[in-house]
Amino acid sequence: MGLRKQKVTRKGMAFYRVHFGIKEPYSVICDGTIIHFALQKQLFLKDALPRLLSAPSHVCVTRCITAELRSLGEEFSGAAVFARRAQHVACAHSPDSIIPATDCIIALAESNATHSLCFATRDPQIQRQLGRLSGVPLIYVNNTALVLHRPSNESNAEIVQREQDKLHVGLSESTYIRKTRRHLRRLTRKEREHVTSRKKKKPAKGPNPLSVKKKNAKRKDS
Repeated sequence: MGLRKQKVTRKGMAFYRVHFGIKEPYSVICDGTIIHFALQKQLFLKDALPRLLSAPSHVCVTRCITAELRSLGEEFSGAAVFARRAQHVACAHSPDSIIPATDCIIALAESNATHSLCFATRDPQIQRQLGRLSGVPLIYVNNTALVLHRPSNESNAEIVQREQDKLHVGLSESTYIRKTRRHLRRLTRKEREHVTSRKKKKPAKGPNPLSVKKKNAKRKDS
């Protein structure tokens, strides 16, 4: 992998780590198209994915992906064996049903509220649908090399909206603080005016001790 591509990939994953909280090791959902392609081109996904993402990464599938590969016959038998041995992630739909792998992957991506999954596919339909979601790292194939797709417009739009919401909250708090301080200053001024306008009552004075004559004690007759 070239230096420029490596920098772009690291920047892309840093974007998802900072803004969406994705953490290492990365779990990469690989569909049948990319597994089959990797086996044909002798591209070892268990080595290629960590090398691409510059971090520990796991090749993951769902039951629906494995079932679809098994149903495709002898041509995809190697991919089916690979999928059966890969790490399995629970489907987002009903666990009692097997649905088309495309629908399963889209449902999993849409329910990926924690943004803990990456997705790898060569299917243009899946790529288009995942590209409309926010916070979904997408890996595709360019010639024979794995490539991390740049963050989608939806991901960038969500980050912009978050910043605008923070700015709005900050302005609201600043306005509240200014009004509160102004109100407190008015109350303080009124109280001060009220205190200074009141007539101070002088405390009642007792008799002047200098003006009071002491009574002479009566002398006893001798």
